[in-house]
Amino acid sequence: TDEHETLDQLRALAPNAERSGVTIAIGCGLAPGLADVLARHAASLFDTVDEIRIARTGWAGPACVATARHERRALVHSWRGGGWHEDRPQGDALVWFPEPIGARDCRPVTGSTALLVDAFPETPRSGVQIGEPPPRGRFRRRGLDPEWGAARVEVRDRKSTRLNSSHITISYAVFC
Repeated sequence: TDEHETLDQLRALAPNAERSGVTIAIGCGLAPGLADVLARHAASLFDTVDEIRIARTGWAGPACVATARHERRALVHSWRGGGWHEDRPQGDALVWFPEPIGARDCRPVTGSTALLVDAFPETPRSGVQIGEPPPRGRFRRRGLDPEWGAARVEVRDRKSTRLNSSHITISYAVFC
C-alpha cells in the first residue's frame, strides 16, 4: 500500500508482532519495495547521505489507482532537517523515467515517505512522489490499457572541502 493511514496502522503493529515472533512485511512492491532496496544500495556508496528521493508511476490495479488518487489529494508531511513538516499542497513536478515511460507528472506524498524515514532516519531529507493515475474509467480489469510501472531513485551527498562544495547524485531507474 501507499496509503499513509494504512501504513501507520501497520507500523504501529510492529512492537506487538516482534514480541510475538511475527514478521510484518511492509513495502514489498515496486515503490515502496524495490526502490527502497536501490536506495539502500546507493546510500552504501556514500559516507553520509543528504537526501533520498523516490518517484513512482504505474498501477497494479483499481485499488492501487484509488490509493494513489487519495494520497495525491491528502495533506503532505515531508521529512526535512530530521523532522516532519506539514507542507502546503504542491503541484506536480516533471520526473523523467526510463523509456518507454518518459516524463510523467508526479506529486509528493506522505505514505511511503514514512517507510523511507524508518529505513534512513539519519538522512536529513527524504521524499516520495507518485505519478498521476489514469483518468477514471480507463483502468479496467479486462481490456486494460497497457501501462508500464516505473521507479526513479536519487540519493544525494554533498562533499565539502575548504575550497569548494560539490553534490554527488546516484540515480537508478527501473521499469516493469
